Amino acid sequence: MEAAVAYIRVSSQRQVDEGSSLDSQTKQVEHFALTHGYELRNLFREEGQSAKTDQRPRLQEMLTYCRDRKNNVSVVIVPKIDRLARNVADYTNLKLQLSRLGIRLESLGERIEDSPVGRFTETILASVAQFDNEIRAERSKGGMIEAVSQGRWVWKAPTGFQTLRYEGKGTIEPDPKFGPVIQNAFNLLAKGHQSGPAVREYLKREGVCRSQSSFYRMIANEVYIGKIHAFGKVFDAKPPFVPLVDELTFLQAQAALRPSNLPQHYQMESGDFPLRGSMLCDCGHRFTASWSKGKKAKRYAYYRCARCIGQNYTRKNVEAYFKDYLRTYKGVPSAWQRLEAKLIEMEGEFKSQTGTFKQDRLNRIKELQDLQDVIAIKNASGVIPDDLAQRQIKRFANDIVTLAADIPADQIQTDAKELVDFGKRFFNDLGSVWNGFTLKTKKDLLHFMFPKGILFSPDRGFRTHENSLSEQFRRAISGDISRLVDPRFEFSQNLLEWLDGIREIGDCNTSQ
Repeated sequence: MEAAVAYIRVSSQRQVDEGSSLDSQTKQVEHFALTHGYELRNLFREEGQSAKTDQRPRLQEMLTYCRDRKNNVSVVIVPKIDRLARNVADYTNLKLQLSRLGIRLESLGERIEDSPVGRFTETILASVAQFDNEIRAERSKGGMIEAVSQGRWVWKAPTGFQTLRYEGKGTIEPDPKFGPVIQNAFNLLAKGHQSGPAVREYLKREGVCRSQSSFYRMIANEVYIGKIHAFGKVFDAKPPFVPLVDELTFLQAQAALRPSNLPQHYQMESGDFPLRGSMLCDCGHRFTASWSKGKKAKRYAYYRCARCIGQNYTRKNVEAYFKDYLRTYKGVPSAWQRLEAKLIEMEGEFKSQTGTFKQDRLNRIKELQDLQDVIAIKNASGVIPDDLAQRQIKRFANDIVTLAADIPADQIQTDAKELVDFGKRFFNDLGSVWNGFTLKTKKDLLHFMFPKGILFSPDRGFRTHENSLSEQFRRAISGDISRLVDPRFEFSQNLLEWLDGIREIGDCNTSQ
């Protein structure tokens, strides 16, 4: 009795879940082996794998099984040739491998004879399988082109979206769970509130883990502004596939991640040297930092300029200078009072504008819904034909979805006084609390306060690149004669009073 193995396959997960196709193939090959007097020693089931390539796990496992038992397996049974391969080159290569092992191939659905006619027929059958596969692929591509031209997404949903069936067709819509997370990530970058690593950490906390390269690709992916790049063209998304962010926020988020806004690659983040990457020498180069060995193998921490000779400073002294600099961030009561009043005013304006905008959208949605009801009644009465009624109702439905997506979410209630009190505590004690910050918080604060870096020299301490705006105003209005205005006119006097107010706020040093 000849020994045989069998190989069966289904290409979709649905067939795997239903099991009917695999069970049917199993019964067929078992019956074939029994009626032909073969001893079926193993059955290899390929579940949910396409035959476009021969790199399939169970197929390769079968070939390894046959090689390990050379001369002990005589036949490989398949239900049909297209179960084994849908590519002529792959089929020929598999047949050659089996032939070298002394194994012949037998198909339940096709008669394969070891003769010129049989081999010719076998090649034709393999070509037909390939032709069928290529026709399906061509039809699938055509369907995908048609779908994306209609503004639908036909691939796996990007993070922040979820798949759905809309009017019987597949597309995507914002994911209620992760959509707001992705939106907030773009906003944090665009508004300069957080650095790239901090936003990646935020995404991780919210359940969206991304490597650095994957994170950069995500921020540059125009799918989030409703653009579909496919088949050499760009298509606009159509509801319910709506953008998660607007184009301005999208561009600002990318700008925040440009190399010019980030530390150089050699400036590795280290808890030992938090100022590395932000601290600049007078020559314009960034300080590097490292540990140096001294006598008796003791180690000393230094910040140093790679360009300037002798510009080496102990970490202890540098960070003492920096804490003293942070302690200069103080505020005068009148400035904090004006800030609180301005915050209250801005919050009131924002709430008013948001409420008006939201109510306008809700009113328009109600109008469209009423129009849909009117069209439905007229259609039922025979006044409007079915095709025209369907088109109008569909158009109104799309407009309603777009308007609903524009409605701003309810904002978290804030307390202006509480924010100002926090600002006072934070700035008035910044030098003392610096050591208690984590490395990430220190880096975020440095990036926020000194996006262009901060200069350092032992004789002048820490300072920004240029004079602050408040200092420029102070110089402009100091003395008996100001070059900015003519004090003889009332308008000039008002301007001087305004500049003097700016000078008082500037005493907070917050612009430095």
